[in-house]
Amino acid sequence: MTKAFLDVRSWSATVVIVLGLSTVSSATTITGHATVNCGFVTSCTSFVEFTSDVAIQLVSATFDFSGKDLENRGRNPGDDVNAGVTSYATFPVIPPFTKVFGFTATGFDSGDSLDLGWSLVRPSALPLITPPTGAGMDGGILHLVFSDSTAFDATFAGPTVFVNNVRANFTFVGPSPNAVPEPGTLFLVGSSLWFARRKLLKN
Repeated sequence: MTKAFLDVRSWSATVVIVLGLSTVSSATTITGHATVNCGFVTSCTSFVEFTSDVAIQLVSATFDFSGKDLENRGRNPGDDVNAGVTSYATFPVIPPFTKVFGFTATGFDSGDSLDLGWSLVRPSALPLITPPTGAGMDGGILHLVFSDSTAFDATFAGPTVFVNNVRANFTFVGPSPNAVPEPGTLFLVGSSLWFARRKLLKN
């Protein structure tokens, strides 16, 4: 007579590992200001500077005076004053005349500043060529973009110190959009590995 049976011996082990990830605390604080300054002629300048508690760079600044009494008729590069910025380029190509203009930059670090020369006029006074007034530029928008993808707007107000001057102060406090995860702790979670052994006996 032949007899067969199944002998199953099982055991378990709790050994599964889970890798936890924690996010680096990367709150960003950016403070600074921008101005547009004109004398009593159409040779004007736009100025930007900022400081931050994290290592970021300003990559672009846009001066938007849509609907305001200002028209940009071109560059005056002889009035540029660069304090620490590696390189920069202005936009758009002028002409045509525009109310929206600005620059892109590389190496514009915290503590640096950039003053750019422009030929700005007051359209309401044409054909008389006169510079924009602070009141005519009041309410313009400054749009800033940084290397960690932080972006925000500030509003120009004026006149301030001079009659043909506006200033936008800004303070940004918030998380960086590009927070970098760092490795966390290894945790035992508890899963079972089951083993069975089959044994066939013949008699």
